[in-house]
Amino acid sequence: MRPPSAIIPILPLVLASAVLLALGQLAVAQAPAPSRERVVFALQRAKDEPLGQLVRAHLYAADSGAEVGTGKTSDQAGSLAFERLPVGRYDLWVEGSTVPGGEVARALFRGVDVTAGDGPQSIELRVPPPCTVTGHLTLPDGKTPASGYVVAVQSGTVPQEGPDPASWAAAYACGALTCYAETRVAADGSFTLHGLTPGRHSLDVRRPGEREACTSISDVEAKPEAPTDLGTVAVPIESWEYLWNRRDLTGWAEGDFYGRKEVRVENGRIVISMGNDMTGITWRGDLPRVDYEVTLQAMRVTGDDFFCGLTFPVKEDYCSLILGGWGGSVVGLSSLDWVDASENETSQYIQFTRHQWYRVRVRVTADRISGWLDEKKIIDVATAKHRISIRIECEPSKPLGICTWRTTGALRDLRLRRL
Repeated sequence: MRPPSAIIPILPLVLASAVLLALGQLAVAQAPAPSRERVVFALQRAKDEPLGQLVRAHLYAADSGAEVGTGKTSDQAGSLAFERLPVGRYDLWVEGSTVPGGEVARALFRGVDVTAGDGPQSIELRVPPPCTVTGHLTLPDGKTPASGYVVAVQSGTVPQEGPDPASWAAAYACGALTCYAETRVAADGSFTLHGLTPGRHSLDVRRPGEREACTSISDVEAKPEAPTDLGTVAVPIESWEYLWNRRDLTGWAEGDFYGRKEVRVENGRIVISMGNDMTGITWRGDLPRVDYEVTLQAMRVTGDDFFCGLTFPVKEDYCSLILGGWGGSVVGLSSLDWVDASENETSQYIQFTRHQWYRVRVRVTADRISGWLDEKKIIDVATAKHRISIRIECEPSKPLGICTWRTTGALRDLRLRRL
C-alpha cells in the first residue's frame, strides 16, 4: 500500500486530467456537425440533359422529417443550390411547375446522401416522366358526386393546426413515400391527378377541409404512356380510425417486455428505443378481430434486427409480422404451425435502409392474412391451412402492438379500418 504522503502530489495531476477530459468532452459535444460548403441538386430529364425549367422544391432531413430551410426555387436549368448543408441523408420533394406547352415536373428523391468533404458536392437526379390518374369519386350511395373531396398521394404526416389549406401540400409531401400530388374533385365527381411518378401508389381521400384521410385507394398503377382511369370509386361508410394523435401515447401502453427501454414522442413520430432485448407499445382501445386492415409507417433508426414487429389478432388467435429480423433482413409471419418467420412459407429476405420510412399494411379477413411493404405485396396466406400463433416473447404486444428487438425504431401514421 502506498503511504499517504505519496498520494498527495498525485491528486493535482488527477484533478487536472479530469478537468481536461471534461473540457474535451464538452468541446466534442459542442462541435458543429460536419457540413458541405455548397450542395447542388442538378435535376435532369435524361442523362446530361438538364430539366430546363423552374421548379420549387423542399428538402427534408430523412431521419427526423424536419424541413431544411424553406421551399427553394431552382434556376432556369432546374438546379437547386443549398449552402452549408450538414452531412447526412435527405429526402428532396420537387413540387413541380408547368411551363406553357410543357409538362409538370414532380418527383421525390429518397435517401440522398450529402457526404463529408471540402468544396461543393454536385448530385445529379433524374426527374421521371409524369403520369396521370383519373376517375370519378362518389359518396357511399355510389351516385352522389363527392364534390370538393381531395384525392392525393398517401402521406404519413398531416399539417399542424392553423395553417392556410393552400400551404398544406408541403406538409403532406414530407410523409409521402412517392412523389406527392393532390387534386380536388369537381362538381360532377371527376378528378384528374397529374404529375405522379411511374409505378404503384396508394391514394388518400380527404373530406373537404379535413386534414386526415377518410379512406384510401390502394394499388393504383401509374404509367407514362397513357392516363390510368380508375372508373367510379365510392367512398365507403367505414373510415380510417387514427390510432395515434401525434402528440403523446394516449391509447397506448408501453409493453411489459423484459429489458425494455424508453418509448418517447418526438418530431412527429413515436421512437421505440433499443431494448435488451425488446421494447414496444400496445394498443388499449377497441379492436376488431377479423375483416380489418391496419397500416403504419416504420423506420429503422439504429440497430441491426427487427424494427417493426407488428402483432395483430386473427379471430381468436394472434400473429406477428416481422420486418428485418434475424440479423436485419428476414421478413415473414411468426408463427405458422409454430414455425418462426425465418423458416416458414412466408420467409423472405429484404434489405432495409436506416433512416428510411417504409409503409406497412396488414389485412385480416375470414380466410386470409395479406401484407404489403410500401406497394409490394409480401404476404398472402390462407389461414385455414395453418395454426396461427405468436412467439412467447411477443405476448406483451397482444392484442395489437409494435415492438423492436435490440433495435431503435420509429413509427408514425398508425391507422385501422374495418372492412
